[in-house]
Amino acid sequence: FHYLGNRSAQKSRRDVKGFEETMECLRQIGLKDGDRKLILCFVAATLHLGNIEFEEQGDPDGEGSGESENAKITDASLPSLTKACALLGLNEDEVKEAMLTKLLTVGGKTIHKPQNVAQAQDKRDALAKMAYSSLFLWLVGRINETIAPSLDGRERGDSVDGFSPGLRVSSKAKLNAGFIGVLDIYGFEQFDTNGFEQLLINYANEKLQRHFNRHLFEVEQELYESEGVDWSYITFNDNRPCLELIEGGDCNIGLLSILDDAWGGMGSASEKDVKFVSHLHQQFGGLASPSKGKKKGKGSSQGSCKHKNYITPKFGNDRQFIIVHYAGEVRYTANGFVEKNVESLSNELKDLGSQSSIKLAKEIFACSTGGDSPTSADLTMTPARRSTIRGVSVASQFKTSLQTLVADLEQTQPHYIRCIKPNLEKSSALFDSGEVLRQLRYAGMMETIRIRREGYALREDHASFYNRFHLLLNPEETATGEGISHLVQVLSKRLDITDADWQIGHTKIFLRRELANKLELLALLRVHAAARTIGRFGRVVAERRASKLLTAWGRLRLHMLRLYRERNAATSIQSVYRMVKELEQYKAIQFAAVKVQSFQRRNRAVAIADALRDPYSDMTFAELKALHAEESARLDEAAENNDFQTAAEIEAKIAPLKEAMEAKRPLTRTLLESMIEETQAKLDDALARKAYDECAPLQKKVNGLFKKRDDLPTMSELKEAVKKAEKAVADAAARRNFSAAASGQGAIDAAKKRLQDALDAEGLTLEDVADVGEDAVENGEGEAEETSPYSSRADLETDISALQKRVEEAIASKSFKEASALQMDLDGLESLREKYPTVTEMEVKHSSMKRDMESSIKNKNFAKAEEIQCEIDILEEKIKAEKERNAEAGQTDTSSGADQSDKFVVDRDGERIEFTSRSELEKKIREVSTDLSKIIAAKEFKKATATQEFVDKLEALRPLLPTVSEMKKTLADKKREMQAAISGKDFAKAGELQETIDAFEKEVKREEDKEKENAKPAGTLPRLKGTTPRVMGLSSHNTVQSAPLLGKKFTKLPSSVASKKDSKPVSKLRPKKPILIDVNDSVLLVCQTLATKRGDAAIAAGMNGGVSGIITDTDVT
Repeated sequence: FHYLGNRSAQKSRRDVKGFEETMECLRQIGLKDGDRKLILCFVAATLHLGNIEFEEQGDPDGEGSGESENAKITDASLPSLTKACALLGLNEDEVKEAMLTKLLTVGGKTIHKPQNVAQAQDKRDALAKMAYSSLFLWLVGRINETIAPSLDGRERGDSVDGFSPGLRVSSKAKLNAGFIGVLDIYGFEQFDTNGFEQLLINYANEKLQRHFNRHLFEVEQELYESEGVDWSYITFNDNRPCLELIEGGDCNIGLLSILDDAWGGMGSASEKDVKFVSHLHQQFGGLASPSKGKKKGKGSSQGSCKHKNYITPKFGNDRQFIIVHYAGEVRYTANGFVEKNVESLSNELKDLGSQSSIKLAKEIFACSTGGDSPTSADLTMTPARRSTIRGVSVASQFKTSLQTLVADLEQTQPHYIRCIKPNLEKSSALFDSGEVLRQLRYAGMMETIRIRREGYALREDHASFYNRFHLLLNPEETATGEGISHLVQVLSKRLDITDADWQIGHTKIFLRRELANKLELLALLRVHAAARTIGRFGRVVAERRASKLLTAWGRLRLHMLRLYRERNAATSIQSVYRMVKELEQYKAIQFAAVKVQSFQRRNRAVAIADALRDPYSDMTFAELKALHAEESARLDEAAENNDFQTAAEIEAKIAPLKEAMEAKRPLTRTLLESMIEETQAKLDDALARKAYDECAPLQKKVNGLFKKRDDLPTMSELKEAVKKAEKAVADAAARRNFSAAASGQGAIDAAKKRLQDALDAEGLTLEDVADVGEDAVENGEGEAEETSPYSSRADLETDISALQKRVEEAIASKSFKEASALQMDLDGLESLREKYPTVTEMEVKHSSMKRDMESSIKNKNFAKAEEIQCEIDILEEKIKAEKERNAEAGQTDTSSGADQSDKFVVDRDGERIEFTSRSELEKKIREVSTDLSKIIAAKEFKKATATQEFVDKLEALRPLLPTVSEMKKTLADKKREMQAAISGKDFAKAGELQETIDAFEKEVKREEDKEKENAKPAGTLPRLKGTTPRVMGLSSHNTVQSAPLLGKKFTKLPSSVASKKDSKPVSKLRPKKPILIDVNDSVLLVCQTLATKRGDAAIAAGMNGGVSGIITDTDVT
């Protein structure tokens, strides 16, 4: 928009927040939605009016040069005019005619005068200004109605114009109500070139300065009159002549009236400006017109008298004049004065508002064109020629508005705030004294200071003044009278001053600054003189007191000397006696202390020895239990390997390990009940023996154990908690609320963990729990099979695939809301994958259960073996059913749950071929590829196509069967996880990983063997005729020497042939990492460190970083 500088700033969140706050404010003052919408329409219409552009149109008669000064609206800006008229409810043709023509009434005839481009632009801006100012005045009125006080004159009923119903203040109440107004105007302005705007601003400042001077003078006058002070000699510098020069008065014409008259006549605007300045020089500058001086005679001398506030410049006086304001002289340049003074808002533009088709818009336009405005009042008092041809001038409107403002100020109690800028750069810590002085002068502060200085600048209450200066009176003068009048009379006579320097009011005393400074100086001198007198008297008193003190001190000294000698003798006798007594007591205490220290050192040594003997003091119950299981497994392994020495050592370690585990076993409900029974039995026994002194502590212990029952639930309660959590998850899954089922799985895991902790603490196993199955505790599956929404992993994967396709279709159709809901359901289904094991996972579990059953049979635990066999049968049925469902659904079961193929293909004859290793698959691919080459050579292309498809199926199975290198990489990762578990003392996890690693190593070994059996050499070297390979015997380095083939070449045997079957890895034979200790550590501290960290050796480092010594566990034992 043109009115906004044609800038296109991007909107921000701050703009949105500001718009919302504005709408809320409009709602608070009672505006309805339609009213708020019309307000926005007014603002938008104002901006669209600013976009209307004009251009000169050609002469319609086709005469002359073909062009004229008549203006017309450009075609590009016609939409802006249409939009603005639609928003304001105005007729587009009437608005266009009002802006392009001017209606003149001369001699009773109406003339339509076309406007040029500049005049049309002025009328456009005037219309926009009228719309915006009308909206502003209407909003002010509505705000005043909202905040109007509730007085006795209020009327009830619905408000008009759509205002919210409630109380309305009557006209009588409005007259009785006061108001608070804030007037913020520009200060006095003086630039290098001062125009019409500076004249009006300085005129307003001149008017307000007169009001300020009169107000300040009246305040001083009221204060003096209320205090009864004579103020007749205080003069008041009145700036009324300057105001009469500008606005006229006292039967004299003013500058603004001359400016209004300069509009008439022939000539351009520039010629009218020169004529206006020339008239000013003649009227106020004392310059008579040469052509009219002879005709007017004596009358011309009266009209050309020189005004004291008007100065005619010596140079450039045809367009410049000088006015002496209260703040200084200002030189004005009259370029454009006459043209700027013409009112561009014509009567036809004012009448447009009343013709609006919107009722509220008419009311808004009436705020600026109604009878209460200064413009309409001036119109009624102006002759018909001015109102119909030219309209009210800008200067006249400004003068009337300023007079109304001053009249309002006269009826109020004003308070003035002067704003002074320390510098023009707007920077901190910079004070421009010249600029500040100029602002003070322009603000009229010099006149204010002068008025205060001509009066009595200092005023003080009688009591305060008397308390400060009564010390200037002599004792004789104080005795002759008292009070403020006596003080003023004595000081006036002493200082030879009159009543003009100070006066006594009813409650205050008024005095000038010079007299106040003189009195302050006299009071200070009087205080200094009194201080010197008091000092002399004080020194005399101090000398007398010092002499008396010295005499008393000498006598005291002699007395203290005698007393000291007597006390010294008594002290010597007492000290000898106390020494003997204290020596005996000290020896007794020393003996007791030595006994206590020895006993304490013995206890500390015993504690250290116990800690050394008990290496499990820093381990938890779970760690001890895992270590016990690990040591038991090692014991069994050693017994199987007939390593009885190692078995004996392990068995010796297990006994203290069990004791430590029992000592740290957590308290459960069963253990608590046994403790209660044991304590109750002791209590009953004490009662039977009538040992009542033992009953009280036993009863207290029983009560404490009973209180712990609430915190330790029974096994049945823990089972019930697990069942409730499982039932909640099953219900959620049945309702297809997979997100709730996934979140409820955490509650199941927590309940099962608590149950498992209770079982571990009581030394029970899952077989001892009848109600909770082994899968519920070990695998964490809480959903009952009969209530599960899916019967197999295949059904779950089928639903997941279908849901994934629906998500992709929703995304393709850009239905993101539906895709988001489907994605949430998909996440819920994917979270159920861990509850439904794949065929591979069940097969792994099947292998593990078979190993457990064999172990149970070996340990002759046939009951447990029978239970495991039942579980194996159930698991085999599940595996079989899952494979059948996978075959029906055409889906592959893998550990990741993705859609893949099974590890089998159907050959060309319809037979099913299943592969268990990558080497078998590669062998089959080579065989079929060889057959394919033969078929192609025989040109049997139809058979070759079928064979090629079979080869493609075989190659598609490669990602499902890992190679030996991939399996070895996975094995290395598992070993790193086991080492991390051992470092973190998670021996249970380490044991599980060790079992996995052992099984995986067997699979790798099996895969390597199959790969060697199925490997086909890439090529062989031709043997020499008559030579056969020969194999040499094994050397000490486990190598073989082959027969020379085409030269002397030797190859090593494979590592699988050279190594033993039951050899241990090198990592098992390596010693543990030694512990680094300081060379200054004691042997006891080193032993404690080895026992705590389970180290075999420690290295002592010296100050220079070298090795100072080594100590091992053998040295300690």
